[in-house]
Amino acid sequence: MYPVSLPADETICLGFSTSSMDDMADFEEILRRRAKRRSGLPVELLNHVRKTKVFRTFVKPLARVLLPDALYTAQDLAVILQEQAPDAKPWTPRRVASKFCVLGRPEKHFGSQIFERLEDSYKLTPEMKAALLAA
Repeated sequence: MYPVSLPADETICLGFSTSSMDDMADFEEILRRRAKRRSGLPVELLNHVRKTKVFRTFVKPLARVLLPDALYTAQDLAVILQEQAPDAKPWTPRRVASKFCVLGRPEKHFGSQIFERLEDSYKLTPEMKAALLAA
């Protein structure tokens, strides 16, 4: 199969043979990618981040308690995380900022963000919260 570039408004119809395992695999991959695009969430980024320590220690505990679309400062997030794990290493605004830097690498690679960053605050959208808690 050769790559073809087309304008975004054009549609291509492809034929697949249901008796060919290779064709079926290609067809299933196309359907999977379309479903990901339709959801509007960065599925590849979520899959990547779910496998990391920063997800277990930072993202998931925050996703459980943050209200959707509410604004939080780094200090607010540090207090929330400290309440979630009082026996763990103390959370400070600087440590929270460090975790956002860790998240920034895969976010930059995949071209989207888990937490929306505003000037001095962060927020989690309802869709992103639901996707994070579904993990």
